Amino acid sequence: MPTAPDQPTPKRPVKRGGRLGHFAVVEEVAVWLEINGSPAVTWMCTPDLLEELAIG
Repeated sequence: MPTAPDQPTPKRPVKRGGRLGHFAVVEEVAVWLEINGSPAVTWMCTPDLLEELAIG
């Protein structure tokens, strides 16, 4: 069913791996590595298990 150009497209369920799922929103945070106080690299990741990320 087409929508007017000024209206958002309705979201539809997505089929993946034989299962019917819904769209998900994933929270991400910026994480950076500093060496001797200077930023070396920055990346995005989910905020879960950040301590394990730093240790691992």
